[in-house]
Amino acid sequence: MNNDPIISYAFSHQTWPTATNPRRTLQVYINRPNTQQSIIDFKLPSITDNQGNFNDSTIEGMEFLLPYHEIEHPDSTMLIQKASQYMMELFTTENTSIYDDLEVTLRITNYNENASARLDIDLIITDIEETNRLPNSEEENETCTVCFRNYRNGTYLCTILWGHTFHFQCISQWLRTNISVPYVGTIYYDSAI
Repeated sequence: MNNDPIISYAFSHQTWPTATNPRRTLQVYINRPNTQQSIIDFKLPSITDNQGNFNDSTIEGMEFLLPYHEIEHPDSTMLIQKASQYMMELFTTENTSIYDDLEVTLRITNYNENASARLDIDLIITDIEETNRLPNSEEENETCTVCFRNYRNGTYLCTILWGHTFHFQCISQWLRTNISVPYVGTIYYDSAI
């Protein structure tokens, strides 16, 4: 029986002073060196109290996204607990101010050779292609978060779950090379399109 670990992980963080409401995020990278899969990355708003405890929505986001990317219990539960402990230690031992912006990075290496649930990108692109359309007059001044250009008449855009729009060519190309959906607004969504 092979006793090699299935996952390894490491935390790091950055802080920035801010004059407004502090922004806290949890950036997660999952690397699978034993598969042909690209690095998975997603970012969650990391909402904490003044002691660094995650709120329910942050925990629920991790409880959904880790198993979604085939990091199952008990590993997913352990990573959530370790991330929460890391945040609490930042606020109690590192002199991290509750008024600073904070980004915590969790890097996971998943050695499970059977973990390969990369979504069928062609199927996803076919699904979003059904929403492909010309922008309406209100959308022409909105910006695609992939290319940062406005939606102009003559360029096709599509809508994914949660109502976010992108140029169709931008999002289809993005999904072919990335495992996650681009940053949209104030919440970072994963590829559950």
